[in-house]
Amino acid sequence: MAQRLDKIKADLETAKEKRAWWDNRIRYLEKKLADEEKTIVHDIVKAADLTPEELAQVIAYAKNRLPGNVPITATTEDSKEEIDEE
Repeated sequence: MAQRLDKIKADLETAKEKRAWWDNRIRYLEKKLADEEKTIVHDIVKAADLTPEELAQVIAYAKNRLPGNVPITATTEDSKEEIDEE
């Protein structure tokens, strides 16, 4: 009976070690992803040769519009109506 308890305790310790390893791996990959996203955005802005003021204008415009000059709120309301109908 004590052997079963020892085996279960050993399995539990092994699982905890694996969880710690995976938690560290997840944190590493999340940081790597965030860094890569920042690099891509930086490269896009640099390639577009925008001043900070121009970039602010682009972001302000993009917040309220989608391609085709359609307000985002109108699109989301249409999508919401379609979901409600289903």
